[in-house]
Amino acid sequence: MTLPEALEAAAGKMTSQADAIRSANGDPHGLLDSLTPKAAAKVLRWLLENAEDAADELAVAWSEVENGARVIQSVDQAELPKAGRKVLRRTLHRLRGRGLEVAAEATTPVVARITTVEEDVSLALLSAIDPSGARAVTVVEANPSGGARLFELIVDDGRGVLECEVFSTSRGKARRYVKEIADRERFPAISAPPESVHALLARVVAHQLPNRPAPRSFGEWRARLTTAETGTRTPGELARDALGIDGDAEQTNRVVELVRNQELGPWPPERDRLAETAATLEKALEARIVVSGARRAEQVDEALAEAGRAIFDSAHAAVTRTRLEEMAYVWWKTDREADARACLAAAAGFEDDSAGEHPMAKAILEVLLAPLLQKHAQEEEPPILVKP
Repeated sequence: MTLPEALEAAAGKMTSQADAIRSANGDPHGLLDSLTPKAAAKVLRWLLENAEDAADELAVAWSEVENGARVIQSVDQAELPKAGRKVLRRTLHRLRGRGLEVAAEATTPVVARITTVEEDVSLALLSAIDPSGARAVTVVEANPSGGARLFELIVDDGRGVLECEVFSTSRGKARRYVKEIADRERFPAISAPPESVHALLARVVAHQLPNRPAPRSFGEWRARLTTAETGTRTPGELARDALGIDGDAEQTNRVVELVRNQELGPWPPERDRLAETAATLEKALEARIVVSGARRAEQVDEALAEAGRAIFDSAHAAVTRTRLEEMAYVWWKTDREADARACLAAAAGFEDDSAGEHPMAKAILEVLLAPLLQKHAQEEEPPILVKP
């Protein structure tokens, strides 16, 4: 990337300096004159983080003048990626060679510096749970070699760890990425205590499906990502501890509404089990005696109740309960406390053998099996009689 191209890219990201950057038209000295020293340092830092070749060209030009040298010296090396640090150190070395006084690099012991970095960038974020039952998990930690290490995972309490990618980046880029995923419109990331997220990942990997092993990249970091002290609460458990469980009919109705509006769930079981249940339900619907009115609705409810008992066995009920608690944490932290409490109340209804009869279970099946139910509803509509 040439210097003019890199500066245009920087202008696109740095809106408050964009006009000054573009007015310089790629001229390093014109750019220096059009920016305040603080803004100039920000532009140089952005190039050092994103386009080191262009940063080197700009730094060489700025090092030729006194005010440019001061800007270069004001850039902190600590948060730069390795390539950017090399460029900056090389420029500072040239300044020293010309007899300019350049502050010596900090001599803080490495171990102490890494401890500070870890405290600064150690964080974890969670998305809401999507309709399939999966969610994104992001963990950021200090990289001992400098910068930050970022883990991006897709996990599912019913299926285990589905995806895992690991990146090394600068702390500045890591913070910007965290801000981006926290601000996104769909499934924004919610901050959670890192130790709670480690406990959550330990629970998730314990349910890894035998026919779908965790990604190899996760296996390499499994111990680091899933180690938590005994008794550490997952985010969902933190929500339950904070809000308690106090269910009533209004909360049950709210959860059913959230499911039918497709804000919650439907979190289907394995495809084969759902297909088997759909086939059984269709046979039951086809075998009914066609009656009218309330009795027909009762027959549909009876068929759905039977399907609910088949789907929500102890294993699927437990997964549904966990997902409800985890959604309670997300909504608790996003100022939807009433919905968080409704989720916790519903979760309590998935703790025994009657889970399949819970109103939420019926609502989930209505969403999952909507095409089948609509088909039979249309078939039962009475014929329209037209008078001759």
